[in-house]
Amino acid sequence: MSRLTELLSFNEGETVASYCSRLAAACGYRHARSFANDLGFRFQDLAVGVDEEVRKFATVLEVSADDLSSGIILSEEQFYVIAGEHFTRSHLHRQRLRFCPLCTRNDEHTRDGRRGHRAFGRADWLIWANRACPIHEVELKTSAHDRSPVFTHDFAANLAAESDEMNAHISSLRTMRPDTLQQYIQARMSGARVSPWLDSFPIYVATTLCDLVGGLERHGLKFTSSQLDQAELSDCASAGFEILHGSESNFREFIRKKSQNFFNGRSYYGGGSLFGRLYEKLAHESIDPSFNPIRKIMLDEVLSVVPLGPGDDFFGPVTHRRLHSLQTAHKNYGVHPKRLLKSLVNAGLVSEDQAQNTPGRILVEADLMKSFVEKSVSCINSSEAMEQLGTSFNTLKLLTANGFFSVVGGKKNMIAEPRYDPHELDAFLKSLRARVTQAANPNLVPMRLAAQVARVSFIELIVLILDAELPSVGWEESKIGLSAIRVDPDELVARVRPRDDLLSLRTIETKMHTSYYVTQALIHEHRIRSATRRNPITGRPQTVVTQDDFAEFCSTYQSLQNIAKDRITTMAKCRKLFVKLGIAPAFTAANMAFYRRSDVPAH
Repeated sequence: MSRLTELLSFNEGETVASYCSRLAAACGYRHARSFANDLGFRFQDLAVGVDEEVRKFATVLEVSADDLSSGIILSEEQFYVIAGEHFTRSHLHRQRLRFCPLCTRNDEHTRDGRRGHRAFGRADWLIWANRACPIHEVELKTSAHDRSPVFTHDFAANLAAESDEMNAHISSLRTMRPDTLQQYIQARMSGARVSPWLDSFPIYVATTLCDLVGGLERHGLKFTSSQLDQAELSDCASAGFEILHGSESNFREFIRKKSQNFFNGRSYYGGGSLFGRLYEKLAHESIDPSFNPIRKIMLDEVLSVVPLGPGDDFFGPVTHRRLHSLQTAHKNYGVHPKRLLKSLVNAGLVSEDQAQNTPGRILVEADLMKSFVEKSVSCINSSEAMEQLGTSFNTLKLLTANGFFSVVGGKKNMIAEPRYDPHELDAFLKSLRARVTQAANPNLVPMRLAAQVARVSFIELIVLILDAELPSVGWEESKIGLSAIRVDPDELVARVRPRDDLLSLRTIETKMHTSYYVTQALIHEHRIRSATRRNPITGRPQTVVTQDDFAEFCSTYQSLQNIAKDRITTMAKCRKLFVKLGIAPAFTAANMAFYRRSDVPAH
């Protein structure tokens, strides 16, 4: 061990440059560079961790180079490495003295070595994100002196230049506690792991991201760090760390939230208009690939909110699309935006509220928009649909309204000109053609005429044909579509004519001496078999029951009301008797009990 090490000891947390600087000052040198030159090494290279110069310095001190390793700040291409963590040059403050006045004062009272040279420079003071002294909880001071480059890294010489102002520095100190980002940095540099997701990035990426996210959260898109003091920058860092320290999902949620700014404006939706400085930093001020995972997450979330696609730029050319706007669909497919909007509203793909947005902010999933537009372009108008079906406009509307085929873009309000899928129309005609049983002949007539004769609606006739309810269906080869179909009017009349053995529900009420509600319950619960037939007078569907089905029900069951009537007594007395005899109702319909006739005793 040399006399130099006896003069001053190397402190925990001190930089090697600070130690060399203090030794130089203690030996009476004006600056550390001349001290190093006299001892055979270069101070500048020592300050940036050049291995050979560190070994030369260690030799002078008669110690092992490993004894100095904790204080080495290594220059590695565009980075500085401290305690194994990488910082960019902009993340360290090495050109001017940065220090805690209270720490330097206490060093002189509590440290060993020659008086006047005990205060030492901490590596933590060099890190920009460390804005407060964790011991005294005050803001770190940065020297206002713009000294000659010969004093760069020379802690002792620079501190001596502050001696006349030290009392003023101490009296002007502002209280400031280490923010959560600073606490994270200190824990990480000591080897602790407190945030797995942030720990996966170099420390300069984590600190940059926290600063930018916090600034964006607290000050919005126009946030710039140059306009804020250290206290507010500290608050921004804490805000960013609180958002990000949990997991990647926290950052994704933040990006999704900020992406909603897209809907608040009417101008171009570039990255800067969505994320301000956060985007500008990653897109234009840094090409560092260590930020690529951040860029990828931001693009991934933005594509789920904003209609970016090929031709747009977001951290470079966008290669795929997830959302189409009315504007981008018009640009890609050439379809008129107003007509497309009407069709999308009709189809329920865009709500009427959404339709009030600007064309660039009316959004539909890209694949859905593509298939919708392609189908819409291939469709035909009403005139072409009438020609393909061989029918009139009123019949076309009637068939559409009854769901035999649909209008492309939906049926709501018909605010757009109706368009039809020709393949769907063709499928409808093929289904009718499949029911043809013979060629046209004089006994078969057009559908309109047959429907008038049988007093059925045109739609009812279509349904009967599709359900194969008519034995004789012909096709006139010289005609097109529906006009080619021929049916037998006599068969149609026989099919829709009411049968003599059918009973209406009103008739059943009368015969059973019961109420409307009981009869309805018997039908709905399928206690009595029923069917639906067309009423010959009104033409409306009517529920009917055959006499055989009604007779079968009545021979099996009897209501409590009718049992009491037959016994010339009250329902209460009958119920009391049946309970006493252990006879339970077979079922109850609309609060009316029905018993099996076989269970009821004779009078």
